[in-house]
Amino acid sequence: MIRLIPYVLTVLCFLSMQPVVSAQLDYFGQNKVQYRDFKWEVLTTPHFEIYYYQGEEETAYDAARMAERSYTRLSRILRHRFSNKIPVILYASHTDFQQTNVLGGFISEGTGGVTEFNKSRLLLPFTGSYAELEHVLTHELVHEFQGDLLYGAGPGASVINPLAFIAPLWFMEGMAEYLSLGRIDEYTHMWLRDAALQGYLPPSIPAMDYSFGVYRFGQALFAYIGEKYGDAKVGEILRKTGRLRNVEEAFRSTIGKDLQQLSEEWTEHVRKTYLPQIKDYDKPQSFSRQLTDIRKARASFHLAPAISPRGDKMVYISNQSLYNDIYLASAIDGRVISKLLEGERTADFESLRFYTTSLSWSPDERFIAFPAKIGARDALYIMDVRKRKIVRRIKVGLDGALSPNFSPDGKKLIFVGLQGGQSDLYVVDVNGKNLTALTKDRYADRDPVWSPDGTKIAFSTDRGEVTDFRTLTFSHQHIALYDVATGDIEVLPDQYGKGISPQWSGDSKKIAFISDRTGISNIFIIDLESEETYQITNILTGVTNVTAAGPAISWATKGNRLIFTALSWGGFDIFAINDPIRLMDKPYVHGPVSPAQLQLSPPLSTAPVVDSFSDSISMILTPQVDSTQTTVIVQEDEDTQDMGATPDTTSLPGLSVLDLGPAAPVAAAPFRGIGPAGELPDTTVWDDGTFTKKTY
Repeated sequence: MIRLIPYVLTVLCFLSMQPVVSAQLDYFGQNKVQYRDFKWEVLTTPHFEIYYYQGEEETAYDAARMAERSYTRLSRILRHRFSNKIPVILYASHTDFQQTNVLGGFISEGTGGVTEFNKSRLLLPFTGSYAELEHVLTHELVHEFQGDLLYGAGPGASVINPLAFIAPLWFMEGMAEYLSLGRIDEYTHMWLRDAALQGYLPPSIPAMDYSFGVYRFGQALFAYIGEKYGDAKVGEILRKTGRLRNVEEAFRSTIGKDLQQLSEEWTEHVRKTYLPQIKDYDKPQSFSRQLTDIRKARASFHLAPAISPRGDKMVYISNQSLYNDIYLASAIDGRVISKLLEGERTADFESLRFYTTSLSWSPDERFIAFPAKIGARDALYIMDVRKRKIVRRIKVGLDGALSPNFSPDGKKLIFVGLQGGQSDLYVVDVNGKNLTALTKDRYADRDPVWSPDGTKIAFSTDRGEVTDFRTLTFSHQHIALYDVATGDIEVLPDQYGKGISPQWSGDSKKIAFISDRTGISNIFIIDLESEETYQITNILTGVTNVTAAGPAISWATKGNRLIFTALSWGGFDIFAINDPIRLMDKPYVHGPVSPAQLQLSPPLSTAPVVDSFSDSISMILTPQVDSTQTTVIVQEDEDTQDMGATPDTTSLPGLSVLDLGPAAPVAAAPFRGIGPAGELPDTTVWDDGTFTKKTY
């Protein structure tokens, strides 16, 4: 299970054979009961029609520039252009996205985007991160190219033949991940290391479709093809597949190998690359205590761990009941004390937002705080742990709310709020009053946590000198400090790669965080007085959430115990380290790296022609029927990671799934750009009024 959610195999069920009318949105936004009444605007660009609503204006304009940049790059790589403008429908939050009436049926929390082949349009929500937005947008746009080249889908196309060739999931999703992320990223490397170590590499390329790692394995396969045979072969394979209606024949005629030969070659390459690394890295069980076991619990994950201030208890979210529930357990031996909350059973807790959120204990250990979806919005909940009773529900009135964290006096909550497609830091009293925005900008602010002395708030952000919204250049997430008294923000020095999930030591002098600066996500501690950074773990797989950017560590401020989530056996378990400060041996010294490795997020650091983000997504091809009974083929992309068991091909007919990831092998070779382009298209060329706006 490589990503956040189990992948569903692509099976197309054609519910109608009537011709598809030219793509129109004449019923769009009008015929389905919704929590909100959206007033749509349309931004027209050379190749797209961007649909958005009030409050999204700034983010929608930036998304339009991203779309044009991705289109310019992909059209060169794939040597194909669209004859009509592509509709892109943007939602300010995932909750708004789930209300769409463009498609029928339920959209899960893990769905990060949808491509509708027959009408050649994209739907996706904002998550607050521009890097993630570009990744998902580019991934979905690859599906548009695939649909056009394989099926002739799109405006003006006739009905897709129900007996026509259907490309396998590894082909569709692997290619989309590769062209949106570039060379194998850190997250996909992590999955390949675990699969090689634990022995769950698929026995053949077609068998990838029945694997929970189909997105990661598919991406790695196309990266291997690009590296060995040249990036131009990827586009050639897609075009030949469309002409020949046979994937194997397309591979054979392009690279001279059938799928069995390529599978043997690729599998040998993976094993030779990753198995020798085992001796240089640690299994988490070798230096920490395992507190949960996905195999015994028959779960896919134990996520969002939060340790109590004294370090003897923890809460976390797990799907061991087939639903996502909150559990209370011992942080000493992992013994489950009780199930505190059953999620996804009632309207009050439709979703616990476990992909991207963290939980928090009050300083007196009496309460925990967590977010949940209720109706059209997210709310913050405060629960009395001993009584297992909700004592406060705070409706903040924003598009989304994530990662609440108690202030040291227990009177306030700091959290991430989503509004208009942007993520910012907010603070609110625990009684629900005095909501205040601490930041208000386009930077991706996440994972806030209050220092024990109350003077600072640590968080992760892409702000800094490298991020430039005019050129759509984005930094990795880095650790920053917000001064509570002055409002000043300081990005901590000497950060390499990503820096996420900050946690304070009890004396407020040190911060633990996750960094992938070595090519693997591990735990580091920075001493704020000396400004020295120390690596305290060196695990083979990675310290990670089910998404590469999700929070995954928690440090007890009074008990000096740290817990973390790591990938193991294709799932996510929780481990504990006693006295992590003792592991601060020698300051970390980074070797020679390029400026891109130091600062840039995957969209620009991986290749001159690759735009994307470092999390994972999942794609689903879903036939739907609209009011005119025309055949609609949909691809849903989940910004999740393969999570669980082998996809069930019977319970969800008509669905297929996909996901995303981050950087290069541990001993990474210099990256070669995808395709013939030498540089990314300049986004500033659209600053002169090229885009036009109208009310829909």
